[in-house]
Amino acid sequence: MFNDETMPRMHPSFSRLLECARQATASAAVPIRTQTDLARDMIESPQRIQNWKTRGVSKEGALKAQALYRASATYILEGVRDGPIDSVKFSSPEGGMAQLLSYAENIVESTELPTLDRREKVETKDLPLRFKMLVDDESMSPKIKPGTWVAFERADTAIPGRRVLVRTRLGNLYFRRYREPDEAGRWKAAPDHPDYQTYDSEEHGLTIVARVLHIELRDED
Repeated sequence: MFNDETMPRMHPSFSRLLECARQATASAAVPIRTQTDLARDMIESPQRIQNWKTRGVSKEGALKAQALYRASATYILEGVRDGPIDSVKFSSPEGGMAQLLSYAENIVESTELPTLDRREKVETKDLPLRFKMLVDDESMSPKIKPGTWVAFERADTAIPGRRVLVRTRLGNLYFRRYREPDEAGRWKAAPDHPDYQTYDSEEHGLTIVARVLHIELRDED
């Protein structure tokens, strides 16, 4: 039997992580409520989530949560609030080199990831866990231009407002922004550029197949 002295306690950093994930996904089609939900959404093993719960969230885990839930990694790890963080920040061109932003400190270069052609007819179950895709149109302009490499992580849920890769019932893949579902659960995948089509979950039979991990930033022409 567990008592107050032997009951495993939730580490404060994990409590803050779960709080941030719950708040960020409160209006999502599949909100996070439990640590099982968290494991599914972060694509982590139940054992790793349990380790975070008892021992504390790792730095990499906090950075991944920062990317997914716009929650400060500093707040998750230390309880110090330094404001919400957007997972994708576009820097000024003064740097002179392409940059790659990622949730992980030990960044995985996009060149090491398997490549997916958007025109390929690949079943979701056959997608790699992580892969890269070359943007081939202006649908997410002006910030994400043709010729930009985007790294994705396979997922079937997302936070409203985030960029995702969706599949239509015909098997076509589109890079769009996930819009908050209505009361009936119907949602849209919208472009950032007004000249491109918005897809509807019911009309086009949409499913989310992946969400953005990081984006290769390029110098301005």
